[in-house]
Amino acid sequence: MGKIVLMLVFFVMSVRSSAEMMGWQVKRLVNLEYPPVAAQARLQGAVEVECILTDQGYVKSSRVLRGNQLLGRAAQENIGKWQFQKVPSMMLGSRSDGIVLHYEFKVSGKTCLKSTCPTVFNFEYPNSVTIEIDAPHWQPTAGK
Repeated sequence: MGKIVLMLVFFVMSVRSSAEMMGWQVKRLVNLEYPPVAAQARLQGAVEVECILTDQGYVKSSRVLRGNQLLGRAAQENIGKWQFQKVPSMMLGSRSDGIVLHYEFKVSGKTCLKSTCPTVFNFEYPNSVTIEIDAPHWQPTAGK
């Protein structure tokens, strides 16, 4: 019986999210518009941002762990506007003062004919963000 309980506790702890395991969850998030230059260039990809948080849950500092620089800067600026809150931890020991968020920038296969294409922002608990935009229509300018 003791082995079953220990295995169950280990399983529950192992499926908890990285943000939860560090003792934080999102309290307030802010949408991110797809960077116009990145959309025009059809730049897309994954970005990971590590954040150090204050005791009040504000971002004290952040750094891009991987991903494109332009998209990484947009993700850093965005996450700097978020606020987090501490959650009760099931783990023994102290909680971390940092989290890692995963951003996925996507340019869809559709074409947007508007001057400003709308961005679809999606946050998936606990730490995944998807930013998607239709590909802007490129219109060459006439030479003079």
